[in-house]
Amino acid sequence: MRMRSSAHFASVLAITITVGCQSTPEVTGNKQGSGSDTTSAGGAGGAGGAGGATAAGGAGGTTTGAGGSGGAPGCADASECPGSDSECRTRTCQAGVCGETFAPAGTVLAQQAPGDCQKAICDGSGSEAAEPDDADLGDDGKECTTDGCSNGSATNVPVAEGTACSQNGGLFCSAAASCVECLTDGDCATQVCDEATNTCTIASCQDQVKNAAETDVDCGGGQCGKCAPDKACAVDDDCLGGSCVANTCAPTCTDGVKDGAETDVDCGGGACAACGFGQTCSAPSDCSTGACAGTCTCAPGDHLVLSEIRSRGLGGASDDFVELYNPTAAPVTLDSEWKLEVRSASAASYSTRFTGSGQVLPAHGHLLLNGSAYAGAAAGDTKLSSGITDAASVRLTKTGAVVDAVCYYFNPTTLASLTDPVKAYSCKGTPVSNLPHNDASSAKSNVDTSLERRPGGAAGNVCDTGDNAKDWLPLTPAAPQNLASAPTP
Repeated sequence: MRMRSSAHFASVLAITITVGCQSTPEVTGNKQGSGSDTTSAGGAGGAGGAGGATAAGGAGGTTTGAGGSGGAPGCADASECPGSDSECRTRTCQAGVCGETFAPAGTVLAQQAPGDCQKAICDGSGSEAAEPDDADLGDDGKECTTDGCSNGSATNVPVAEGTACSQNGGLFCSAAASCVECLTDGDCATQVCDEATNTCTIASCQDQVKNAAETDVDCGGGQCGKCAPDKACAVDDDCLGGSCVANTCAPTCTDGVKDGAETDVDCGGGACAACGFGQTCSAPSDCSTGACAGTCTCAPGDHLVLSEIRSRGLGGASDDFVELYNPTAAPVTLDSEWKLEVRSASAASYSTRFTGSGQVLPAHGHLLLNGSAYAGAAAGDTKLSSGITDAASVRLTKTGAVVDAVCYYFNPTTLASLTDPVKAYSCKGTPVSNLPHNDASSAKSNVDTSLERRPGGAAGNVCDTGDNAKDWLPLTPAAPQNLASAPTP
């Protein structure tokens, strides 16, 4: 008789039911079978198994057992068990029962993450854990750091600034441990390293570096501006003053810089032209005015002068005035030999606007001659016989000789007329502009602006260098003074 293994029947419960002289076993178990077995007559009942269960038959006979009903599945191999295996956990199948075994605590895993200062191990309970491994150097992927570990944490220390590198197209390690193109201007062919980006930039005339064709920092070479005195040069055209001597720009009187013996920019010192009013000087000879008090002033006047003129005002063309000033230390009496004469830019001759009648002009005092519609802060002392135009020559004479004169214009046509030598206007040097007065009655032209002789105001009106354009300035608003005004200075 064939017998099934004891393992197969270990969990089978056999129940025998007696019918007549024979017994038939009814079998249940944890596996469902479909076969059948045969046992000897008269033997003890057998246990059911997978397939048909066979019980012992009576003496001299055989009985075929019916198939048993199935229960919960067991396992024949560990692969049939739920879950999956890992380096720290392994499934097992023992006596048809699923189980698992754990690797000992501290078992080192075959799969490791390099460069993290950690060692992957098993914790003895089937899970993975980590422990510090300072031999597994922490790698940050940078050439410009030295990799290391400290108690399981990465320590990436920057290498010395300037260390050679090649990462990301760079050449030098920066203080921030980056591989960059440049650290200093000398690292670049253009001699310009942008400190913000550590990249070489294109040379320019504002980069504060001598580069490209420049003969000195940001100047010369034909591409940048001209160089100041004492800067390096190759040719005269590299220099502001147009003079390159022994590859150095030499001081000149046209370089726009105070250099050499000059007392002010391009003037004074004997080598250059005399300085104008208000410029620095060290001697009277430095000044076109012939007077120096640290700055060029005007020499004390020795004759009456025209001191302020307004050809029109807010009230129009007749809101005009002419002011006289006595810069001398003695009073001057204006008898009939004194006249104020005016000739417009289009007139053929001068005509008299005032004749003295015994007025006394005190030392450093003013006399105000006013037009018919004059309106101003200081009252007029004597009226003009008629108005003055916006482009004209005004002169003060005594016994027919010109004591002082000023010419003023408002456009190229009137300027050309006043400077025409054939017309012979009484002007001193170059006429001065009288704009915005332009011979028109308009809001733009009828404004309270005058022409005043330097220095003006409380400093008096003593400048008479022989050039109207230098001695006179526009003044807004006008500030006429009369006989009642305080002496100046």
